[in-house]
Amino acid sequence: MLKPAGRKPVDTNPAVAIESLRVYTREGLLEGRHLNDRIGLKDVDEDGLVEHTSRSNVMWLVDWKPDLSVELQLREVVPLSSIEIWNYNAEFSTHLGVAEVTLEVSTNGVVWRKIGKVKCREAEGNGDYDTPVVVLLTNMYADRIRLTNIVPISTNGRVGLSEVIVRRNIGARPVGVSPEDGAIGVKPGSVLLKWTGVTGAKSYHIWVGTNADSLVCCGSTHTTGYILTNVLSGRRYWWRVDAELTNGSMLKGYLARFDTAGLVAHWTLTQISQDQIQDLSGNGYHLVLRDTPCWVPAGKWPVEVLQFGRRRWSFAEGNLPVELESTRNMSVAFWVNVQEGGNASQAIIEVPNGKWRVRYVPSIQRIVVGFYSKSGERFISEALVSSTPIIPGQWYHIVVSQRRNSVELYVNGKLDSSITTNGQVCFDGDRLIIGGCPSSAKVGAFTGMLFDVRVYAFDLRHEDVSALYKSYPGVE
Repeated sequence: MLKPAGRKPVDTNPAVAIESLRVYTREGLLEGRHLNDRIGLKDVDEDGLVEHTSRSNVMWLVDWKPDLSVELQLREVVPLSSIEIWNYNAEFSTHLGVAEVTLEVSTNGVVWRKIGKVKCREAEGNGDYDTPVVVLLTNMYADRIRLTNIVPISTNGRVGLSEVIVRRNIGARPVGVSPEDGAIGVKPGSVLLKWTGVTGAKSYHIWVGTNADSLVCCGSTHTTGYILTNVLSGRRYWWRVDAELTNGSMLKGYLARFDTAGLVAHWTLTQISQDQIQDLSGNGYHLVLRDTPCWVPAGKWPVEVLQFGRRRWSFAEGNLPVELESTRNMSVAFWVNVQEGGNASQAIIEVPNGKWRVRYVPSIQRIVVGFYSKSGERFISEALVSSTPIIPGQWYHIVVSQRRNSVELYVNGKLDSSITTNGQVCFDGDRLIIGGCPSSAKVGAFTGMLFDVRVYAFDLRHEDVSALYKSYPGVE
């Protein structure tokens, strides 16, 4: 669908995190997961407007009932600016979205104020969906929002939404602007905190912690920005900024939180449960093994691992973590032990259609990372080849760390090779395959053993890779 150029967000006020939600009918509570986690939202085309993915596994879908209601609870009463309703955007299934809904707000959960009925547009069913219904609000305070009288587009008995976002007016107190309250996937290391300025403030004091009830003052500034250092991966951080006024009084700011990017998938490849290789990260990205498992002693560790390559169709596949969809920063780490024989390039980890891959090439005994970068409208095929030879029968720890314009390859905890790309590194797809490439007759199945495959939603740094390598028993 063609869209006008130069479009801007309807409301640029900061979002406020939804702390809890209830989806219910008279028959009881229903599943509400993904209605407020923002996992599917990202500015993929970098046009200043966020888009929602078309992958249904990060959307909300339930059986429709006439008395179906959704209640969202905020951390505290705030001045509301708008409510965004992102309709159900699954490809070929947008008819399962909402046609109409009634919005209500409350400051205590007892007395509810009706905003009115809202007509909802059907979603686009693709990754370019960036036009939610935005309900602008004025002079309205609330800590609860309720969606009632939900009317589905379809009459097939199911109804769903992609996301509900609540935005707040700024007011007189300092409000966190970046990262937004409830932001996810924030890159660890150093994080730039930004907040709204306060009239009459002579300085600002920044409070941060991993527990909302025990923040620590980590610094002061005269500006409305502060670089927070030593931010760890896979953590939730709470922060608040207090304004010290020229009259000596303190104006306490609003509390906000953000989650840093971390481990999004983890497969040890040492066990199978109900024909699945379990994802130990807790995110549910389990793999299906397309073969009868063959277990062999790892040798280096007292475990048995999967043997790949007994036949061409011996591989494991599953959904690519949605946290990596159209990402610019990510990392993959794994242990590999190749076997003698074969000349064809062997697929270790693949995003189908050759968009991103890690392969072993027996003829040169090297690991090769292949990918595309985008410069303007051109897609450029690029490759990074390890300088360290990968000798059959030995275990090697491999890490591929990818940034916006560069890719690094580590072998056994040390930087082996790197490349500065001709454009932005592309990482697109919705499937992940380990141990084979069934879509290509020119690429052989991987022959050897793999152990402890990990996927991160950020680029691992030198110290991260070294620490990960040394965390395994028996390495120096």
